[in-house]
Amino acid sequence: MERMIKSRLSWFLESNKLLSLTQVEFRKWMSTNQQVALLNQSIKDALDQRCSVLALFVDFEAAFDKVWRLKCIQKLQNLGVCSNMLLWTTLLRHCFWQFCVQL
Repeated sequence: MERMIKSRLSWFLESNKLLSLTQVEFRKWMSTNQQVALLNQSIKDALDQRCSVLALFVDFEAAFDKVWRLKCIQKLQNLGVCSNMLLWTTLLRHCFWQFCVQL
């Protein structure tokens, strides 16, 4: 279920060009390697022009666990995500999976 929602939401955001070009995580055909290459080029350009470079790296560990979910859903709605998709994301919030393996 989560995979279907991610796939459809990703398609919607990509096809409507709602993601920044610098947003690479969780996107097909993109990786942080591209961001490292972009930073490397920016550093080289700045050095050629005798300028300084400022870089800030932040790791938001378990960031999604602390997301204000209602505000996130409101933002998705403002972006034009259909109400059916929003309903599925709301339902998943209360969902959990349990597996029983008999040996």
